[in-house]
Amino acid sequence: RNPPRPMPGEGSVRRCSYEGCVRPNESRAFYRIGPDTRAGGQDWSALVGWQLCHRCYTRYSKRGTLDRCLNAPLTKSERRCSFEGCARPDSSRKFYFIDQWTKAGGQDWGPVVGSVLCEACYDRYRNRGTIEWSRNAVLPPAERRCSYEGCSRPVCSGKFYRIDKGSKAGGRDWEPLTGAVLCKSCYNRFMKRGTLETRNSPRDERRSASTSNVDSSEATSSRAGID
Repeated sequence: RNPPRPMPGEGSVRRCSYEGCVRPNESRAFYRIGPDTRAGGQDWSALVGWQLCHRCYTRYSKRGTLDRCLNAPLTKSERRCSFEGCARPDSSRKFYFIDQWTKAGGQDWGPVVGSVLCEACYDRYRNRGTIEWSRNAVLPPAERRCSYEGCSRPVCSGKFYRIDKGSKAGGRDWEPLTGAVLCKSCYNRFMKRGTLETRNSPRDERRSASTSNVDSSEATSSRAGID
């Protein structure tokens, strides 16, 4: 049998009914599934009344399922990591669509079903059960720069830390810094004092006070000489 005719663009809601569809509103054609639909020799009875985009319709007609295969290649427009905190959402040698059957690493993938993850974010979730960065994770060279504008050596540090949401190190409130990258010095300063602002040590303060006293004495002597 011939496939159902594509739905017209006017006077109808052009949206794919499949909840796992990556681009439910974007398709060159949409198809309404009827009781007589037999495309691909598949059983379409469970989808009668549904509206499918061209991609989902083709997948079902070929495989008899709407669920994506984990290793199925994504289109160019789909190759972008869904994680907002991803440092390089468009740059990855591989992207993964997460469906309801994903069980890699024995993790619960429910919170990210329907997402597309780059290889780095996918591996992080598979290994740790969370997509959030760990402060102990080694950052790539391009990200090793302290976000604090007042940092005296933003690219010179033995270690850099990305601040995760919910971080509680040192009992401090890190929420204003969520997503920031800090060098080791700035990270330790905030953890110990709750601020990134630098302050002079007691020794520096004594030195500054001594310098001020000398300047004051010289100014007084100068005025006395003039008088």
